[in-house]
Amino acid sequence: MRNGWTRLLSACIGAGFALFLFYTLGAHPIVYTFITIITLAFCYYMNIGKFRAIASVTAIAILPTMAGAELYEYITRVMSTLVGIIMSSIMNIALYRFPSVTPFKRRVKNVDAGD
Repeated sequence: MRNGWTRLLSACIGAGFALFLFYTLGAHPIVYTFITIITLAFCYYMNIGKFRAIASVTAIAILPTMAGAELYEYITRVMSTLVGIIMSSIMNIALYRFPSVTPFKRRVKNVDAGD
């Protein structure tokens, strides 16, 4: 769940920087470089080390699609990331049993039997 939250945060950061810099500077090739550098530096500063690449790839991927519907693209990108995180969490819970579930159930039974 923590990885999912960090991934969603990094996608929001990347898309947010792309949205902001697209409005201020436009969609020039130098802006791509500038967005990548700012996104990587911000993620490094915020200690989002594992998902820095996701933030910069999201920023680069969203920039060419912003042609009149910038806010819509931002929301679409963030929501698609959120749906992916939710679906992967559900699949992990459904397919893989957590190792701590069985000892937790035993402790609950012991507490119930003691009462």
